[in-house]
Amino acid sequence: MNKFLSVVLFTALSYSGFTQSPDMQKSIGAIKKNLSESAAKMRNYEWIETTTVFYDGEVKSKTTKQCYYGVDGKLNKVAVGEPAKAAKSPGGLRGKAAANKKQDIDEYMKKCVEKIHAYLPPNSDKIQAIVASGKAVISPLVPGKVFKVDLPDYLQAGDKVSMTMDNSQGLLKEIGVSTYIKDKNDKAGVLVKYNSLPDMTSFPSETTLDAPSQKVKVVITNTGHKNAGVK
Repeated sequence: MNKFLSVVLFTALSYSGFTQSPDMQKSIGAIKKNLSESAAKMRNYEWIETTTVFYDGEVKSKTTKQCYYGVDGKLNKVAVGEPAKAAKSPGGLRGKAAANKKQDIDEYMKKCVEKIHAYLPPNSDKIQAIVASGKAVISPLVPGKVFKVDLPDYLQAGDKVSMTMDNSQGLLKEIGVSTYIKDKNDKAGVLVKYNSLPDMTSFPSETTLDAPSQKVKVVITNTGHKNAGVK
């Protein structure tokens, strides 16, 4: 995370003609520092991850996992409670059609996840190339405090990666991805919202994957953070 933010915040600002005043440089350094420290601090926390899958506006599945880092430094996710039981499919041709539809959706979601993994976390080399091309756009959302960086044509023509940052607090607020799967009419997007704990540890509080052409949405929330040593 630090590497790509370094490229965006320093290179993009210089190419866009923004003046890097001492205050701006200080705030940029604060954002990088916060992300670096947050990555280390998260190893001391445990939290609950809830994944909800919607189809055509209705909840189709919901899973809850307890997340924590092991002594080996790897992130562990343990299922909490009983998994939701799938509704019994009707028999005959109707049942077969329902099963095929579910399989199609599962395969499509796999493609969505694979595509999104190509975007997140953003690649520093790709960011630098976009910035150097002059396509990157920096927009102040709250003058002197919050700004947004747009990186169009990130992987393919017509897509975009966006980042919103609060330089008054030194915090990353959002990362958004707008892309498409099969063609430009098959749009898909991801929005990652960041929050912070009382000790200023930043974490992705909500990640939403939306594939409207397939009427599918997946929402992942991270809540209930507490020190792993406190029971």
